[in-house]
Amino acid sequence: MITILINSVYILSEIIIWVILARCILSWFVRDPYSPIGKIYMLTIRFTEPIVRPCRNLLGNFNTGNFDFSLLVAFLLVEVVSRLIIRLLMMLY
Repeated sequence: MITILINSVYILSEIIIWVILARCILSWFVRDPYSPIGKIYMLTIRFTEPIVRPCRNLLGNFNTGNFDFSLLVAFLLVEVVSRLIIRLLMMLY
């Protein structure tokens, strides 16, 4: 049972990380939100925004110019939290 939970946490974190990466890359190319790529980009925004928004609010106090580091912070946060959860579950096993 624990191994299924560990694998589920790992797979979910990998999906979130890949969607955040897709959001980063698509943000460079999307010009029309109604194009097929624009619709995919909007889907990635809807999926990742609950994770990215708190990171953006946290970084709001820092002047980073035109760069948005909230996606990088969200990426790292997902990675750290998933590894922490997996280690805690492994201790229970």
